[in-house]
Amino acid sequence: MSNQKLKFSIRPYEFKDSNAVNQLCKKSIEALCASNYNSQQVEALASLYHRESDGKQVEVIDNIFSFVNTLIPTDLAKPNAIVAHLEDHLIGYASIRNSWISNDSLLAQLFVDPEYARRGVATELLRTLENNVMDESKVVTIGATLTGEPFYQANGYQTIEQYSSFIGGVRIPFVHMEKWLTTPWEIEKFFWDTSRQGMRNIEWLATETEALLRSAFNEG
Repeated sequence: MSNQKLKFSIRPYEFKDSNAVNQLCKKSIEALCASNYNSQQVEALASLYHRESDGKQVEVIDNIFSFVNTLIPTDLAKPNAIVAHLEDHLIGYASIRNSWISNDSLLAQLFVDPEYARRGVATELLRTLENNVMDESKVVTIGATLTGEPFYQANGYQTIEQYSSFIGGVRIPFVHMEKWLTTPWEIEKFFWDTSRQGMRNIEWLATETEALLRSAFNEG
């Protein structure tokens, strides 16, 4: 695999990209996560991207999205979901969600075709989304995979703590990470850390309760 940088383009995600994106995400998980997760965990992660839509469904939903955008215009210059293209081949996908309650965003997905890994695609996707949300968000959070943790650390993200979640009945470890896009005030950082720790405690309690219930059910 060449380490030479690619000359690719980035554009807003469209629903007609959905099947190609699902295939890309599944391929990326199966190829890159095997070094950090066992086969059951990889299969559970990849199962999130098994669904595909037929051509008619894609056309109908794409038309609906286009109609909604005429009623509720979005800033196409700063999309929250983007894809990377090399000629006519989709090689990357990333999405981010802004919080309506606080000034933060959640990086929901970032995947690159394994054939084009470590060639600047993921970094450019990440930087593009960070720039797109900078006016609305002060901090970006991630529930990163163990595989992705070193990449995000290299791009300025801090590891907060490891946690786990169930997908398809399989317990999978993830990593809470965050990056401040602007330098916070000390009091602002204190309240942020306090509130986020409270949310993480609730998530931990929910996961461990599910683990106990699954254990009791299996033993019974």
